[in-house]
Amino acid sequence: MIDYGVPDKRGATERLMKGYTALIERDFTSGRPMAVYARALGVTPTHLSRVCRQASGLTAADMLTERNLHAARDLLEDGEIPIGQIAAMLGFGSAAYFSRFVLQHTGLSPSALRAKSAERAPRAISA
Repeated sequence: MIDYGVPDKRGATERLMKGYTALIERDFTSGRPMAVYARALGVTPTHLSRVCRQASGLTAADMLTERNLHAARDLLEDGEIPIGQIAAMLGFGSAAYFSRFVLQHTGLSPSALRAKSAERAPRAISA
């Protein structure tokens, strides 16, 4: 029996999470804080964080941070793009702020992270 007087919390949670993750994927390089995403979804930052934590174990801000960190690692480990350009591509106001972000979340500076990745890369075998 369906009770139409009780909202479907699972459905609402799923819709909010899908909306949030879609916005993160589309706009994570904007540098916008999580509260802007919450506003775009028509909820408070507190509500969005609560729903995200219940659904994923991470707060909404943590999810946004993890997406930025993933992109930063990928770009740094690729080794082709200058660090300052990566900072700008990911929406950081300055290369210094980007460096602090990477250091805080990885324990390594962007240059050290890039160097560590280069050490792990397989070396070409010369004939």
